[in-house]
Amino acid sequence: SYFKDAAFIGDSRMQGFQNASGITQGTFFTSVGMSLSAMQSEAVIRTTEGNITVAAALSGNKYNKVYIMLGANDVYEVTDSERSEVFYEEYKKLVSSYKNLSSNPHAIFYICSVIYVEESKVEGGAYVNNANVDKINSILLQVCEEQGYHYLDLNEVLSNGYGSLIEGASSDGVHIYEKYCKMMLD
Repeated sequence: SYFKDAAFIGDSRMQGFQNASGITQGTFFTSVGMSLSAMQSEAVIRTTEGNITVAAALSGNKYNKVYIMLGANDVYEVTDSERSEVFYEEYKKLVSSYKNLSSNPHAIFYICSVIYVEESKVEGGAYVNNANVDKINSILLQVCEEQGYHYLDLNEVLSNGYGSLIEGASSDGVHIYEKYCKMMLD
């Protein structure tokens, strides 16, 4: 019942969490491949009435808790300092706009870290590595510290202790199995 008044926003990893963690309440606004740039301009949330933007999905609803899991599809955005600064500014602006859309001015915003990957299994992405995950997480943490959001470091429970996803936690190195989604929920 704790999550009854919660909204969850995110990419395929948040969808996996919804499907495999055992969570039974809350409202999920997720889309495979969701990225910061897509959220700003595209209707990425499927509804029975058609696709809408995340902003439209949040607008007018009174959530007491909002969980955002974004960044896995944005790791290429932090490969140099100029792009990192742009990502930082855009992320800060996006979350602030969602906070302003909320019908509850006291809603608590939780920013979930980007979960590490198991690099040996990741295919087709030179940017998808744990060094870039660390970079993007440092930006997310900075936004949280500056804006008063809560940072949930999922790597505290999903890391092997050496800056990587727990070995065997994923078939593709990115999307985690049910056991690990339940660890996230805990």
